Amino acid sequence: MLADDWHITFRTDREYYGGSSGMPDNGYVVTHIGRVTKRDGEVFRPFEAQKILGIVRSWFTILRGAWVTALPVGFNSEGVKVWIDFKQERVQKLLRHEEILIDYNFETWSSMFLRFRDLYSEDDYRSTIETAVDWYVEARKPDRPPTSAIIHVHLALEVLSWSILVKHSGMVSADGYSNMPSYDRIRLLLFWVGIKNDVPSSLYNLIEYLKDEAKSSGHSGKLKEGKTKKGGAEIISETRNRIMHPNGRGDPRNLDVSVAYSIIALGLWYIELTFLKLLDYEGKYYNRLPPEEIDPEGDPIYKDVPWVKN
Repeated sequence: MLADDWHITFRTDREYYGGSSGMPDNGYVVTHIGRVTKRDGEVFRPFEAQKILGIVRSWFTILRGAWVTALPVGFNSEGVKVWIDFKQERVQKLLRHEEILIDYNFETWSSMFLRFRDLYSEDDYRSTIETAVDWYVEARKPDRPPTSAIIHVHLALEVLSWSILVKHSGMVSADGYSNMPSYDRIRLLLFWVGIKNDVPSSLYNLIEYLKDEAKSSGHSGKLKEGKTKKGGAEIISETRNRIMHPNGRGDPRNLDVSVAYSIIALGLWYIELTFLKLLDYEGKYYNRLPPEEIDPEGDPIYKDVPWVKN
């Protein structure tokens, strides 16, 4: 790929993607091997590549949903190794979970990476991406308590909503955003992405919890089958508020674990689709929500992004 003054190549590490029996289950692995050179073939100093390496780190971190780093080794014009930089970066051990993308053909990969490079080159978007990725990855950590993960999910959605709705799309003024409740900020972000605010029908336990909650408060009203009065934006925002300000809102520690993890999955799904929308992705993606039905002739986990009409 060509990016500014750089020529970048990647290849997957066959041992990792080939499922080698020697690959550690809970250790660190090399997933890709790459090369960064100047387009004009000139020799460069290590510090000149820091920006492009930062982009590469953030790019792979989003794709993996875990902290990924680069381990650069420098060579001179004769191909002799002259420096290495294996300092401790933010990196996680191997996590056994699905990656957000399924489509890794060159055209898709290249266009998305260049789009990411363009966003990362803008100061506002770079700050947004780094902050949102930070909270997104922290929320995905398997040892993260549910209450902490919900807070991280909410923070990521808020920073994405501010950047997209106010700074870049102009859908909302800064004053309007400041006066808007948190759930409306998230709801408008979902509208921009192309996602309905309704709770997906496959989150059965969350829907039943919300129905029981509505009945106990006397506000159930007439609901269609599989529907709730609260949408996903309201649920995430309200649950976060109960965690941060529990007085008079019920103890969030009493929230059923399965319900809490449904809220986390819903929020992570929102974040992942927001990232893909920002990157102009139009292929299939890993849908972390439970499938509504099992298709015997296909994998129900991988879905078309909602902004692409079949």
